[in-house]
Amino acid sequence: MRQANKLWKIMNRIQNGEKVYKVVLEDELENFIKQGQKINAIKHYRRVMEKKFGKVPTLRASKDYIDSLQSSLSKI
Repeated sequence: MRQANKLWKIMNRIQNGEKVYKVVLEDELENFIKQGQKINAIKHYRRVMEKKFGKVPTLRASKDYIDSLQSSLSKI
């Protein structure tokens, strides 16, 4: 059931115009955060941003992004 809800959420976000790579990346990052692997989430975010855009965000910017994502998860 959780997997179905997750897929439904992803499909809705894509239908609402969000980029597929952003939706998938945020889903991957949420998984890291839920498993208590915040450092791995930051590393993964930096790696994907470098691969997708050719620019590595700073550690501070990456941490801030992960913190904001974690904060939004705790509100749900």
